[in-house]
Amino acid sequence: MLLPLGEILPASEIAALKFILSLMKPYLLLLLACPLISFASTDEEVHRFHRCYQLFTSEPSALNHPLLVAVKKGKSGTEACMELIEKANLVDRGTQEDSAEARKILGRINELHNSWFIIKDPLSEQSHTSDVHDKSEHAFHLTYTLLGPDQKFKDTITRNYSFRPVRKSSRLQPYAKNARLFTELYDATDMQFDFAANEQVPRSIRCRPLPGYGDSRPIAEQLPNTWFGFPGYIDKGEIPFRMAENPDTFLTYVQGRHMDHLYFTEDMYQQCMDGVTPLSGFEPEIIQRGVLQGLEVKVPNSKNFVRDMQSGAPNDILQHMGAGAIGTQTYLLGNAGDLGFSEGALHVKRRWGKNVIDDFMCRELPALRTTDVLGDRINPDTSEVAPSSKISFRKGVTCMSCHMTMDPMGGAVRDLIGMNTASSIVAMNSLTYIRRHQTSGPISGQYLAKLDADGNYSRRPPEGLIFFRGHNGTLHRKEVLGLQDLGEKLVTIDDYYICGAKKYYKLLTGVDVRLPDAGNLTSVPLNPQEKIHHQKVVSLGLQLKNHQNVKSLIKSIIASPEFLRIEGR
Repeated sequence: MLLPLGEILPASEIAALKFILSLMKPYLLLLLACPLISFASTDEEVHRFHRCYQLFTSEPSALNHPLLVAVKKGKSGTEACMELIEKANLVDRGTQEDSAEARKILGRINELHNSWFIIKDPLSEQSHTSDVHDKSEHAFHLTYTLLGPDQKFKDTITRNYSFRPVRKSSRLQPYAKNARLFTELYDATDMQFDFAANEQVPRSIRCRPLPGYGDSRPIAEQLPNTWFGFPGYIDKGEIPFRMAENPDTFLTYVQGRHMDHLYFTEDMYQQCMDGVTPLSGFEPEIIQRGVLQGLEVKVPNSKNFVRDMQSGAPNDILQHMGAGAIGTQTYLLGNAGDLGFSEGALHVKRRWGKNVIDDFMCRELPALRTTDVLGDRINPDTSEVAPSSKISFRKGVTCMSCHMTMDPMGGAVRDLIGMNTASSIVAMNSLTYIRRHQTSGPISGQYLAKLDADGNYSRRPPEGLIFFRGHNGTLHRKEVLGLQDLGEKLVTIDDYYICGAKKYYKLLTGVDVRLPDAGNLTSVPLNPQEKIHHQKVVSLGLQLKNHQNVKSLIKSIIASPEFLRIEGR
Protein backbone atom coordinates (compact mmCIF):
# COMPACT_ATOMS: atom_id res chain seq x y z
CA MET A 1 0.00 0.00 0.00
CA LEU A 2 1.39 3.35 -1.07
CA LEU A 3 1.38 6.07 1.57
CA PRO A 4 0.72 9.72 0.71
CA LEU A 5 3.89 11.66 0.01
CA GLY A 6 3.13 13.99 2.92
CA GLU A 7 3.34 11.11 5.39
CA ILE A 8 6.82 10.11 4.13
CA LEU A 9 8.62 13.44 3.69
CA PRO A 10 8.36 16.64 5.64
CA ALA A 11 6.73 19.59 3.96
CA SER A 12 10.01 21.43 3.46
CA GLU A 13 11.51 18.54 1.47
CA ILE A 14 8.37 18.14 -0.64
CA ALA A 15 8.55 21.82 -1.54
CA ALA A 16 12.21 21.43 -2.54
CA LEU A 17 11.40 18.37 -4.67
CA LYS A 18 8.62 20.19 -6.48
CA PHE A 19 11.00 23.06 -7.22
CA ILE A 20 13.60 20.67 -8.68
CA LEU A 21 10.98 18.91 -10.80
CA SER A 22 9.75 22.27 -12.14
CA LEU A 23 13.27 23.05 -13.31
CA MET A 24 13.61 19.64 -14.97
CA LYS A 25 10.18 19.65 -16.67
CA PRO A 26 11.31 21.03 -20.10
CA TYR A 27 14.10 18.45 -20.29
CA LEU A 28 11.82 15.59 -19.29
CA LEU A 29 9.29 16.57 -21.97
CA LEU A 30 12.03 16.73 -24.60
CA LEU A 31 13.34 13.32 -23.50
CA LEU A 32 9.88 11.79 -23.77
CA ALA A 33 9.34 13.38 -27.20
CA CYS A 34 12.63 12.18 -28.74
CA PRO A 35 11.34 8.76 -29.85
CA LEU A 36 8.32 10.46 -31.43
CA ILE A 37 10.48 13.00 -33.23
CA SER A 38 12.74 10.26 -34.53
CA PHE A 39 9.74 8.26 -35.75
CA ALA A 40 8.21 11.29 -37.47
CA SER A 41 11.51 12.12 -39.17
CA THR A 42 11.97 8.54 -40.42
CA ASP A 43 8.38 8.42 -41.64
CA GLU A 44 8.90 11.66 -43.58
CA GLU A 45 12.06 10.37 -45.25
CA VAL A 46 10.29 7.14 -46.20
CA HIS A 47 7.52 9.20 -47.75
CA ARG A 48 10.13 11.28 -49.60
CA PHE A 49 11.70 8.17 -51.11
CA HIS A 50 8.31 6.72 -52.06
CA ARG A 51 7.47 9.98 -53.87
CA CYS A 52 10.83 9.92 -55.63
CA TYR A 53 10.53 6.29 -56.70
CA GLN A 54 7.00 6.78 -58.03
CA LEU A 55 8.07 9.87 -59.96
CA PHE A 56 11.13 8.37 -61.63
CA THR A 57 9.78 4.88 -62.34
CA SER A 58 5.99 5.43 -62.66
CA GLU A 59 5.37 2.61 -60.18
CA PRO A 60 5.47 2.11 -56.39
CA SER A 61 8.60 0.92 -54.67
CA ALA A 62 8.81 -2.67 -53.46
CA LEU A 63 8.72 -2.86 -49.66
CA ASN A 64 12.01 -4.75 -49.65
CA HIS A 65 13.80 -2.41 -52.04
CA PRO A 66 17.37 -1.99 -50.69
CA LEU A 67 17.20 1.80 -50.79
CA LEU A 68 13.86 1.87 -48.99
CA VAL A 69 15.19 -0.49 -46.32
CA ALA A 70 18.19 1.81 -45.90
CA VAL A 71 15.92 4.83 -45.46
CA LYS A 72 13.93 3.03 -42.78
CA LYS A 73 17.22 2.45 -40.97
CA GLY A 74 18.04 6.15 -41.02
CA LYS A 75 19.35 6.98 -44.48
CA SER A 76 18.20 10.31 -45.92
CA GLY A 77 15.34 9.96 -48.39
CA THR A 78 17.00 12.60 -50.54
CA GLU A 79 20.29 10.71 -50.69
CA ALA A 80 18.47 7.48 -51.51
CA CYS A 81 16.58 9.23 -54.29
CA MET A 82 19.78 10.57 -55.83
CA GLU A 83 21.31 7.09 -55.70
CA LEU A 84 18.24 5.83 -57.53
CA ILE A 85 18.68 8.42 -60.30
CA GLU A 86 22.39 7.66 -60.60
CA LYS A 87 21.59 4.09 -61.57
CA ALA A 88 20.60 5.54 -64.95
CA ASN A 89 23.84 7.49 -65.46
CA LEU A 90 24.82 7.18 -69.12
CA VAL A 91 28.01 5.26 -69.91
CA ASP A 92 29.07 4.03 -73.34
CA ARG A 93 25.81 2.92 -75.01
CA GLY A 94 23.97 2.00 -71.83
CA THR A 95 23.40 2.87 -68.18
CA GLN A 96 25.71 2.72 -65.18
CA GLU A 97 23.69 -0.14 -63.72
CA ASP A 98 22.73 -2.73 -66.31
CA SER A 99 19.25 -3.50 -65.01
CA ALA A 100 15.60 -3.22 -65.99
CA GLU A 101 15.12 -0.70 -63.18
CA ALA A 102 17.89 1.56 -64.51
CA ARG A 103 16.40 1.47 -68.01
CA LYS A 104 12.98 2.24 -66.59
CA ILE A 105 14.40 5.28 -64.80
CA LEU A 106 16.18 6.44 -67.97
CA GLY A 107 13.03 6.14 -70.05
CA ARG A 108 10.94 7.93 -67.45
CA ILE A 109 13.43 10.79 -67.13
CA ASN A 110 13.38 11.23 -70.88
CA GLU A 111 9.56 11.27 -70.85
CA LEU A 112 9.62 13.98 -68.19
CA HIS A 113 12.05 16.01 -70.26
CA ASN A 114 9.91 15.61 -73.34
CA SER A 115 7.01 17.13 -71.41
CA TRP A 116 8.95 20.41 -71.23
CA PHE A 117 8.20 21.26 -74.82
CA ILE A 118 5.18 22.98 -76.30
CA ILE A 119 5.12 20.52 -79.19
CA LYS A 120 5.20 17.05 -77.64
CA ASP A 121 5.25 15.03 -80.88
CA PRO A 122 7.06 17.09 -83.55
CA LEU A 123 6.86 14.36 -86.18
CA SER A 124 3.16 13.56 -85.86
CA GLU A 125 2.45 15.01 -89.30
CA GLN A 126 5.61 13.76 -91.00
CA SER A 127 4.82 10.65 -93.09
CA HIS A 128 7.70 8.20 -92.55
CA THR A 129 10.15 10.73 -91.18
CA SER A 130 9.74 9.17 -87.74
CA ASP A 131 11.44 6.04 -89.12
CA VAL A 132 14.79 7.86 -89.15
CA HIS A 133 14.30 10.74 -86.70
CA ASP A 134 13.40 9.99 -83.10
CA LYS A 135 10.63 12.31 -81.96
CA SER A 136 12.45 12.78 -78.62
CA GLU A 137 15.82 13.79 -80.06
CA HIS A 138 15.63 17.28 -78.55
CA ALA A 139 14.69 15.78 -75.14
CA PHE A 140 17.78 13.55 -75.34
CA HIS A 141 19.87 16.69 -74.86
CA LEU A 142 18.26 17.41 -71.47
CA THR A 143 18.57 13.76 -70.49
CA TYR A 144 22.25 13.66 -71.42
CA THR A 145 22.88 16.90 -69.52
CA LEU A 146 21.43 15.27 -66.40
CA LEU A 147 22.87 11.76 -66.76
CA GLY A 148 25.93 12.14 -68.99
CA PRO A 149 29.47 12.53 -67.64
CA ASP A 150 30.77 16.02 -66.83
CA GLN A 151 27.84 17.91 -68.36
CA LYS A 152 26.81 21.48 -67.67
CA PHE A 153 23.29 22.83 -68.02
CA LYS A 154 24.42 25.35 -70.63
CA ASP A 155 25.51 22.42 -72.84
CA THR A 156 21.85 21.61 -73.50
CA ILE A 157 21.59 24.32 -76.17
CA THR A 158 25.25 24.83 -77.04
CA ARG A 159 26.73 21.40 -77.81
CA ASN A 160 27.53 20.88 -81.49
CA TYR A 161 26.48 17.24 -81.73
CA SER A 162 23.32 15.24 -81.18
CA PHE A 163 22.15 11.76 -80.21
CA ARG A 164 20.39 8.66 -81.44
CA PRO A 165 18.65 6.23 -79.08
CA VAL A 166 19.98 2.81 -78.16
CA ARG A 167 17.02 0.53 -77.57
CA LYS A 168 16.63 -2.75 -75.75
CA SER A 169 14.97 -4.19 -78.86
CA SER A 170 15.93 -3.71 -82.51
CA ARG A 171 12.32 -4.14 -83.62
CA LEU A 172 11.47 -1.87 -86.56
CA GLN A 173 8.21 -0.35 -87.69
CA PRO A 174 6.47 -2.52 -90.31
CA TYR A 175 7.09 0.07 -93.03
CA ALA A 176 10.80 0.26 -92.35
CA LYS A 177 11.59 -3.45 -92.44
CA ASN A 178 13.06 -2.93 -95.90
CA ALA A 179 15.20 0.19 -95.94
CA ARG A 180 15.53 -0.19 -99.72
CA LEU A 181 11.90 0.81 -99.98
CA PHE A 182 12.95 4.44 -99.83
CA THR A 183 15.19 3.89 -102.84
CA GLU A 184 12.93 1.71 -104.95
CA LEU A 185 10.51 4.59 -105.38
CA TYR A 186 13.03 6.37 -107.57
CA ASP A 187 15.20 3.68 -109.12
CA ALA A 188 15.20 4.24 -112.87
CA THR A 189 13.71 0.88 -113.72
CA ASP A 190 10.52 -0.29 -115.31
CA MET A 191 9.09 -1.33 -111.96
CA GLN A 192 7.72 0.54 -108.97
CA PHE A 193 6.53 -0.58 -105.57
CA ASP A 194 2.74 -0.69 -105.23
CA PHE A 195 1.91 -0.30 -101.53
CA ALA A 196 -1.68 -1.45 -101.95
CA ALA A 197 -0.59 -4.65 -103.69
CA ASN A 198 2.59 -4.92 -101.59
CA GLU A 199 4.65 -5.85 -104.63
CA GLN A 200 6.63 -4.45 -107.55
CA VAL A 201 4.49 -3.49 -110.56
CA PRO A 202 5.33 -2.06 -114.03
CA ARG A 203 5.60 1.70 -114.29
CA SER A 204 6.59 4.42 -116.67
CA ILE A 205 9.98 6.01 -116.18
CA ARG A 206 9.74 9.16 -114.07
CA CYS A 207 13.02 10.57 -115.37
CA ARG A 208 12.10 13.31 -117.82
CA PRO A 209 14.20 15.99 -119.48
CA LEU A 210 13.71 19.62 -118.60
CA PRO A 211 10.63 20.88 -120.46
CA GLY A 212 11.55 23.02 -123.44
CA TYR A 213 15.22 22.05 -123.25
CA GLY A 214 17.05 24.35 -125.65
CA ASP A 215 14.36 27.02 -125.38
CA SER A 216 15.98 30.42 -125.03
CA ARG A 217 13.28 31.74 -122.70
CA PRO A 218 13.96 31.90 -118.95
CA ILE A 219 13.06 28.69 -117.16
CA ALA A 220 10.33 30.42 -115.16
CA GLU A 221 8.48 31.30 -118.37
CA GLN A 222 8.41 27.63 -119.41
CA LEU A 223 6.56 26.49 -116.28
CA PRO A 224 2.98 26.99 -115.04
CA ASN A 225 2.21 29.82 -112.64
CA THR A 226 1.46 27.42 -109.80
CA TRP A 227 4.96 25.95 -109.87
CA PHE A 228 6.40 25.66 -106.35
CA GLY A 229 3.15 27.08 -105.03
CA PHE A 230 4.19 30.62 -105.91
CA PRO A 231 1.27 31.89 -108.02
CA GLY A 232 1.96 35.23 -109.59
CA TYR A 233 5.76 35.06 -109.63
CA ILE A 234 5.97 34.52 -113.36
CA ASP A 235 3.43 37.24 -114.06
CA LYS A 236 5.80 39.65 -112.34
CA GLY A 237 8.76 38.39 -114.33
CA GLU A 238 10.42 37.14 -111.15
CA ILE A 239 12.09 33.78 -110.54
CA PRO A 240 11.42 32.08 -107.20
CA PHE A 241 14.56 31.83 -105.08
CA ARG A 242 14.57 28.04 -105.30
CA MET A 243 15.12 28.38 -109.05
CA ALA A 244 17.11 31.56 -109.02
CA GLU A 245 20.02 29.94 -107.17
CA ASN A 246 21.08 28.23 -110.38
CA PRO A 247 18.29 28.39 -113.00
CA ASP A 248 20.36 27.07 -115.92
CA THR A 249 21.40 23.76 -114.41
CA PHE A 250 18.98 23.09 -111.61
CA LEU A 251 15.52 21.68 -111.37
CA THR A 252 15.28 18.65 -109.14
CA TYR A 253 13.04 16.23 -107.37
CA VAL A 254 13.36 17.78 -103.91
CA GLN A 255 12.72 21.30 -105.05
CA GLY A 256 9.73 20.12 -107.05
CA ARG A 257 7.49 19.06 -104.25
CA HIS A 258 4.52 20.59 -106.05
CA MET A 259 5.30 18.90 -109.38
CA ASP A 260 4.13 15.55 -110.67
CA HIS A 261 7.43 14.31 -112.04
CA LEU A 262 11.17 14.68 -111.79
CA TYR A 263 12.73 17.00 -114.31
CA PHE A 264 16.43 17.25 -115.12
CA THR A 265 18.75 19.04 -117.49
CA GLU A 266 20.06 16.85 -120.32
CA ASP A 267 23.06 15.58 -118.31
CA MET A 268 20.97 14.89 -115.21
CA TYR A 269 18.33 13.18 -117.33
CA GLN A 270 20.88 10.81 -118.80
CA GLN A 271 22.21 10.02 -115.32
CA CYS A 272 18.70 9.25 -114.19
CA MET A 273 18.14 6.93 -117.14
CA ASP A 274 21.42 5.22 -116.28
CA GLY A 275 20.06 4.56 -112.80
CA VAL A 276 21.94 7.32 -110.96
CA THR A 277 19.20 9.14 -109.06
CA PRO A 278 19.23 11.42 -106.04
CA LEU A 279 18.40 8.37 -103.91
CA SER A 280 21.01 6.00 -105.34
CA GLY A 281 22.77 4.32 -102.41
CA PHE A 282 20.33 5.90 -99.97
CA GLU A 283 19.53 3.30 -97.34
CA PRO A 284 18.94 5.37 -94.19
CA GLU A 285 19.56 4.02 -90.72
CA ILE A 286 16.22 3.18 -89.17
CA ILE A 287 15.87 4.13 -85.52
CA GLN A 288 15.51 1.28 -83.08
CA ARG A 289 12.24 0.67 -81.28
CA GLY A 290 11.71 -0.62 -77.79
CA VAL A 291 12.89 0.28 -74.29
CA LEU A 292 15.43 3.09 -74.15
CA GLN A 293 18.65 1.76 -72.68
CA GLY A 294 21.18 4.43 -73.66
CA LEU A 295 22.20 7.23 -76.03
CA GLU A 296 24.92 7.38 -78.65
CA VAL A 297 26.38 10.36 -80.44
CA LYS A 298 25.31 10.68 -84.06
CA VAL A 299 28.12 10.04 -86.54
CA PRO A 300 27.93 10.55 -90.32
CA ASN A 301 27.03 7.46 -92.33
CA SER A 302 27.07 7.45 -96.13
CA LYS A 303 23.79 5.52 -96.18
CA ASN A 304 22.03 8.57 -94.72
CA PHE A 305 23.14 10.90 -97.53
CA VAL A 306 20.90 12.10 -100.36
CA ARG A 307 22.67 13.60 -103.37
CA ASP A 308 21.76 17.22 -104.03
CA MET A 309 21.09 17.52 -107.75
CA GLN A 310 21.70 21.25 -107.56
CA SER A 311 25.31 21.02 -106.54
CA GLY A 312 25.98 17.30 -106.62
CA ALA A 313 26.91 17.49 -102.93
CA PRO A 314 25.52 14.90 -100.52
CA ASN A 315 23.04 15.95 -97.80
CA ASP A 316 23.01 14.07 -94.51
CA ILE A 317 19.35 13.71 -93.54
CA LEU A 318 20.39 13.21 -89.89
CA GLN A 319 22.68 16.26 -89.71
CA HIS A 320 22.62 18.22 -86.47
CA MET A 321 22.59 21.97 -87.10
CA GLY A 322 24.28 23.06 -83.86
CA ALA A 323 23.03 24.61 -80.60
CA GLY A 324 22.10 21.34 -78.91
CA ALA A 325 18.38 20.65 -78.55
CA ILE A 326 17.16 23.62 -80.61
CA GLY A 327 19.24 22.56 -83.62
CA THR A 328 18.08 18.95 -83.80
CA GLN A 329 16.23 17.70 -86.84
CA THR A 330 13.11 16.96 -84.79
CA TYR A 331 12.96 20.34 -83.04
CA LEU A 332 13.44 22.18 -86.32
CA LEU A 333 10.95 20.04 -88.24
CA GLY A 334 8.32 20.25 -85.55
CA ASN A 335 8.67 23.93 -84.72
CA ALA A 336 9.75 25.72 -87.88
CA GLY A 337 6.23 25.95 -89.30
CA ASP A 338 7.28 27.31 -92.69
CA LEU A 339 9.98 24.92 -93.93
CA GLY A 340 10.57 26.85 -97.16
CA PHE A 341 12.86 29.75 -97.92
CA SER A 342 12.31 32.93 -95.90
CA GLU A 343 11.84 36.38 -97.35
CA GLY A 344 12.13 38.21 -94.04
CA ALA A 345 8.54 39.36 -93.66
CA LEU A 346 5.54 37.07 -94.03
CA HIS A 347 7.65 33.94 -94.40
CA VAL A 348 10.09 33.53 -91.49
CA LYS A 349 10.53 30.67 -89.05
CA ARG A 350 8.67 32.55 -86.35
CA ARG A 351 7.04 29.55 -84.70
CA TRP A 352 10.48 28.12 -84.05
CA GLY A 353 11.56 31.45 -82.52
CA LYS A 354 8.44 31.64 -80.37
CA ASN A 355 8.89 28.11 -79.03
CA VAL A 356 12.62 28.54 -78.32
CA ILE A 357 11.85 31.57 -76.16
CA ASP A 358 9.03 29.70 -74.43
CA ASP A 359 10.67 26.27 -74.03
CA PHE A 360 14.07 27.49 -72.83
CA MET A 361 13.55 31.01 -71.46
CA CYS A 362 9.99 30.61 -70.11
CA ARG A 363 8.88 33.87 -71.69
CA GLU A 364 5.35 33.94 -73.03
CA LEU A 365 4.49 36.38 -75.79
CA PRO A 366 4.21 39.29 -75.74
CA ALA A 367 7.63 39.41 -74.09
CA LEU A 368 8.13 43.10 -74.90
CA ARG A 369 6.47 46.27 -73.72
CA THR A 370 4.91 48.65 -76.20
CA THR A 371 7.65 51.18 -75.48
CA ASP A 372 10.25 48.61 -76.59
CA VAL A 373 8.86 48.41 -80.12
CA LEU A 374 7.94 52.07 -80.47
CA GLY A 375 11.57 53.09 -79.98
CA ASP A 376 12.78 56.63 -79.47
CA ARG A 377 10.08 59.16 -80.27
CA ILE A 378 12.70 61.69 -81.26
CA ASN A 379 14.15 59.29 -83.82
CA PRO A 380 11.32 57.50 -85.68
CA ASP A 381 13.83 55.19 -87.39
CA THR A 382 14.23 53.31 -84.11
CA SER A 383 10.59 52.23 -84.14
CA GLU A 384 9.81 48.66 -85.16
CA VAL A 385 6.28 49.67 -86.16
CA ALA A 386 5.78 50.55 -89.86
CA PRO A 387 2.42 52.29 -90.40
CA SER A 388 2.94 52.32 -94.18
CA SER A 389 3.70 48.60 -94.45
CA LYS A 390 1.54 46.39 -96.64
CA ILE A 391 1.82 43.68 -93.97
CA SER A 392 -0.95 44.19 -91.44
CA PHE A 393 0.89 43.06 -88.30
CA ARG A 394 3.79 45.42 -88.95
CA LYS A 395 1.43 48.36 -88.56
CA GLY A 396 0.32 47.57 -85.02
CA VAL A 397 2.17 48.15 -81.76
CA THR A 398 0.43 45.23 -80.04
CA CYS A 399 1.22 42.85 -82.90
CA MET A 400 4.86 43.87 -83.05
CA SER A 401 5.23 43.32 -79.30
CA CYS A 402 5.01 39.61 -80.17
CA HIS A 403 6.49 39.58 -83.67
CA MET A 404 9.65 41.46 -82.66
CA THR A 405 10.61 38.60 -80.33
CA MET A 406 9.88 35.61 -82.55
CA ASP A 407 10.47 36.94 -86.10
CA PRO A 408 14.05 38.26 -85.73
CA MET A 409 15.07 35.08 -83.90
CA GLY A 410 13.95 33.17 -86.99
CA GLY A 411 16.55 35.13 -88.94
CA ALA A 412 19.25 33.02 -87.26
CA VAL A 413 17.96 29.93 -89.09
CA ARG A 414 17.24 31.53 -92.47
CA ASP A 415 19.98 29.31 -93.93
CA LEU A 416 17.99 26.17 -93.07
CA ILE A 417 15.28 24.68 -95.27
CA GLY A 418 13.03 21.64 -95.13
CA MET A 419 13.44 19.07 -97.89
CA ASN A 420 11.61 15.94 -99.03
CA THR A 421 13.18 12.83 -100.51
CA ALA A 422 10.27 12.54 -102.94
CA SER A 423 7.99 14.71 -105.01
CA SER A 424 4.34 15.20 -104.14
CA ILE A 425 3.25 12.26 -106.26
CA VAL A 426 4.74 9.92 -103.65
CA ALA A 427 5.05 12.36 -100.75
CA MET A 428 3.23 9.95 -98.47
CA ASN A 429 6.26 7.67 -98.75
CA SER A 430 8.94 10.34 -98.46
CA LEU A 431 11.18 11.52 -95.67
CA THR A 432 11.47 15.13 -94.57
CA TYR A 433 14.71 16.61 -93.28
CA ILE A 434 16.44 19.95 -92.72
CA ARG A 435 19.48 20.99 -94.71
CA ARG A 436 21.67 24.08 -94.68
CA HIS A 437 22.17 26.12 -97.84
CA GLN A 438 24.96 28.57 -98.60
CA THR A 439 24.67 32.24 -97.75
CA SER A 440 26.94 35.13 -98.62
CA GLY A 441 27.34 38.87 -98.30
CA PRO A 442 28.39 41.33 -95.60
CA ILE A 443 27.07 41.45 -92.05
CA SER A 444 24.56 44.28 -92.15
CA GLY A 445 22.50 44.01 -88.97
CA GLN A 446 19.45 43.20 -91.09
CA TYR A 447 17.66 40.53 -89.08
CA LEU A 448 14.36 41.18 -90.91
CA ALA A 449 13.46 42.54 -94.32
CA LYS A 450 13.31 46.33 -94.11
CA LEU A 451 10.76 46.36 -96.90
CA ASP A 452 7.68 44.17 -97.00
CA ALA A 453 9.73 41.36 -98.53
CA ASP A 454 13.34 40.70 -99.49
CA GLY A 455 13.90 38.18 -102.28
CA ASN A 456 17.52 37.76 -101.19
CA TYR A 457 16.81 37.44 -97.46
CA SER A 458 17.62 33.71 -97.37
CA ARG A 459 20.85 34.27 -99.29
CA ARG A 460 22.21 36.72 -96.75
CA PRO A 461 24.15 35.70 -93.62
CA PRO A 462 21.88 34.22 -90.90
CA GLU A 463 21.67 37.31 -88.74
CA GLY A 464 19.13 37.18 -85.94
CA LEU A 465 18.16 39.01 -82.79
CA ILE A 466 17.42 38.03 -79.20
CA PHE A 467 14.87 40.60 -78.06
CA PHE A 468 12.70 40.17 -74.96
CA ARG A 469 12.09 41.29 -71.38
CA GLY A 470 13.29 38.95 -68.66
CA HIS A 471 11.51 37.89 -65.48
CA ASN A 472 12.87 40.91 -63.59
CA GLY A 473 12.04 43.41 -66.33
CA THR A 474 15.54 43.53 -67.86
CA LEU A 475 15.46 44.20 -71.62
CA HIS A 476 17.67 41.74 -73.49
CA ARG A 477 18.72 42.72 -76.99
CA LYS A 478 21.56 40.71 -78.50
CA GLU A 479 22.48 40.34 -82.17
CA VAL A 480 23.41 36.81 -83.23
CA LEU A 481 24.90 35.17 -86.31
CA GLY A 482 23.56 31.70 -86.92
CA LEU A 483 22.08 29.00 -84.74
CA GLN A 484 25.17 28.11 -82.72
CA ASP A 485 25.79 31.74 -81.80
CA LEU A 486 22.16 32.04 -80.75
CA GLY A 487 22.48 29.16 -78.29
CA GLU A 488 25.74 30.46 -76.86
CA LYS A 489 24.23 33.90 -76.21
CA LEU A 490 20.99 32.59 -74.73
CA VAL A 491 22.93 30.74 -72.01
CA THR A 492 24.50 33.99 -70.83
CA ILE A 493 21.06 35.23 -69.71
CA ASP A 494 19.74 34.47 -66.20
CA ASP A 495 16.31 33.56 -67.55
CA TYR A 496 17.69 30.42 -69.20
CA TYR A 497 18.67 29.01 -65.80
CA ILE A 498 15.61 30.32 -63.97
CA CYS A 499 13.49 28.68 -66.66
CA GLY A 500 15.33 25.40 -66.11
CA ALA A 501 14.68 25.66 -62.37
CA LYS A 502 11.01 26.44 -63.03
CA LYS A 503 10.63 23.36 -65.26
CA TYR A 504 12.22 20.99 -62.73
CA TYR A 505 10.30 22.61 -59.87
CA LYS A 506 7.06 21.87 -61.69
CA LEU A 507 8.08 18.29 -62.52
CA LEU A 508 9.00 17.55 -58.90
CA THR A 509 6.42 19.55 -56.92
CA GLY A 510 3.55 20.09 -59.35
CA VAL A 511 3.77 23.87 -58.84
CA ASP A 512 3.88 25.86 -62.08
CA VAL A 513 5.54 29.13 -61.09
CA ARG A 514 4.65 32.25 -63.05
CA LEU A 515 7.54 34.49 -64.13
CA PRO A 516 5.89 37.73 -65.30
CA ASP A 517 7.81 40.83 -66.36
CA ALA A 518 8.26 42.44 -62.95
CA GLY A 519 8.18 45.99 -64.29
CA ASN A 520 5.22 45.64 -66.63
CA LEU A 521 2.17 47.33 -65.12
CA THR A 522 -0.12 45.17 -67.28
CA SER A 523 1.19 41.93 -65.76
CA VAL A 524 -1.07 40.15 -63.27
CA PRO A 525 0.66 40.55 -59.88
CA LEU A 526 1.74 37.50 -57.91
CA ASN A 527 -0.29 36.59 -54.84
CA PRO A 528 1.52 35.94 -51.50
CA GLN A 529 1.77 32.17 -52.05
CA GLU A 530 2.98 32.64 -55.63
CA LYS A 531 5.65 35.04 -54.39
CA ILE A 532 7.06 32.35 -52.08
CA HIS A 533 7.42 29.84 -54.91
CA HIS A 534 8.69 32.58 -57.27
CA GLN A 535 11.50 33.49 -54.88
CA LYS A 536 12.48 29.83 -54.49
CA VAL A 537 12.61 29.24 -58.26
CA VAL A 538 14.61 32.40 -58.96
CA SER A 539 17.07 31.48 -56.21
CA LEU A 540 17.40 27.92 -57.53
CA GLY A 541 17.92 29.24 -61.06
CA LEU A 542 20.69 31.62 -60.08
CA GLN A 543 22.36 28.80 -58.15
CA LEU A 544 22.08 26.61 -61.26
CA LYS A 545 23.79 29.28 -63.34
CA ASN A 546 26.65 29.24 -60.84
CA HIS A 547 27.14 25.46 -60.38
CA GLN A 548 25.68 24.23 -63.75
CA ASN A 549 24.84 20.87 -62.14
CA VAL A 550 21.30 19.60 -62.79
CA LYS A 551 21.59 16.84 -60.20
CA SER A 552 22.38 19.43 -57.54
CA LEU A 553 19.27 21.37 -58.60
CA ILE A 554 17.09 18.25 -58.38
CA LYS A 555 18.59 17.31 -55.01
CA SER A 556 17.74 20.75 -53.61
CA ILE A 557 14.12 20.46 -54.72
CA ILE A 558 13.70 16.90 -53.44
CA ALA A 559 15.10 17.92 -50.03
CA SER A 560 12.63 20.83 -49.78
CA PRO A 561 9.27 20.73 -47.94
CA GLU A 562 7.54 21.57 -51.26
CA PHE A 563 8.49 18.16 -52.66
CA LEU A 564 6.28 16.44 -50.07
CA ARG A 565 3.32 18.79 -50.38
CA ILE A 566 2.40 17.43 -53.81
CA GLU A 567 0.69 20.62 -54.88
CA GLY A 568 -1.14 20.48 -58.17
CA ARG A 569 -1.07 16.67 -58.31
